Amino acid sequence: MKILIYCISLCAALLLGGMINEILPSDSYGFVFIENTSGESVANSTIRIRELEYLLPTIPNRGLIGRKFIIPGDSHYEINATLASGKKINLSSGYMTNGYNSYDLFVINRNTIDHQKIINLEKNTHTKK
Repeated sequence: MKILIYCISLCAALLLGGMINEILPSDSYGFVFIENTSGESVANSTIRIRELEYLLPTIPNRGLIGRKFIIPGDSHYEINATLASGKKINLSSGYMTNGYNSYDLFVINRNTIDHQKIINLEKNTHTKK
């Protein structure tokens, strides 16, 4: 009898744990691509999202790098870049939230950083007619 009660309790705990796991939000990811079209290399650059700061490698002129990160909650991007000449440019842009993956492209130009939202790559955007 004790074994039967133990097995039923174990099954109930596993079922309850699975249900709770389905209710809780799963991790959302951000995918950022940074393209350099400034005419010179980007010596130093960072992406800041809430309390997280990512240091990026040197980006050669006409270079493209990518980064994946877990979205910590409602936030935006702060992009800081220092060109090889010492010129500093930055941008505060975008929006991200838990529950949705985010895909963004930042283009570093000579005087500005442009932000473009990329379509959701997880959904099929083609429709049949």
